[in-house]
This record gives sequence, C-alpha cells and structure tokens, in this order.
Amino acid sequence: MSTAHNLLARLAIVPLVLEARGLDVTPPLIAKFELANDIESASALTIIYQDEIDHVRFGQKWFLYLCELEEVSADMTYQKLVREYFSGSLKPPFNIEARSAAGMYEDFYMPLVNIKTN
Repeated sequence: MSTAHNLLARLAIVPLVLEARGLDVTPPLIAKFELANDIESASALTIIYQDEIDHVRFGQKWFLYLCELEEVSADMTYQKLVREYFSGSLKPPFNIEARSAAGMYEDFYMPLVNIKTN
C-alpha cells in the first residue's frame, strides 16, 4: 500500500527487490528439494524461478523507461526509493547470474547492501 501512489516506487520494491530476492533464494531451495528426492516440488520451483527472471526483467525495463521519461538517474532513483519504501536491507548472497539475465546490474543494487532502509 505504501507504493500505491508511485509507480516508480512500486517497480523498485516489487519486481526489483522482492522478486529479485526470489532469484537469490530459489536455486538453493530447488537443490534442497532435489536432495530430498522431491522432484515435483523442485520442478514447480524451477518454473517459478524462470517466471521470476521475466518479472524482474520487465520490472527493470519499465523502471528504466520511466526514469528516462522523467530524466532522472535510474541508479540513484532506485536506491532512494528502496531506502524510502523498503523495510530491511538487501543482503547477499545474490544470484548475480540470474539478476544479470534479468537486466539488473550490480552497480544498481550493491550500494544498498546491508544498509538498513526505512
């Protein structure tokens, strides 16, 4: 609800923080299910993981587009909005390969690592 009034803030938080975190935590979960021989759950998580890459990619695309329209720095705007609207901090480890595949580059989010926001 806190981002309902601001599309850039919504994009910064939902796909570019929350769904991006899904890219970080899902591969280890898949591995745990595979080790437990729960192939059905591992398969379901694999589908979700692939969807999350697309969600982050589209969020990044639209975030960058809106920043360009508003003639503001995407990096600085993202970092400002995350500090303002996200409770907590961005914590490694990050799935840099998946984040990169989704169009997120490290300079975008790394300045926020372990900085308490909100």
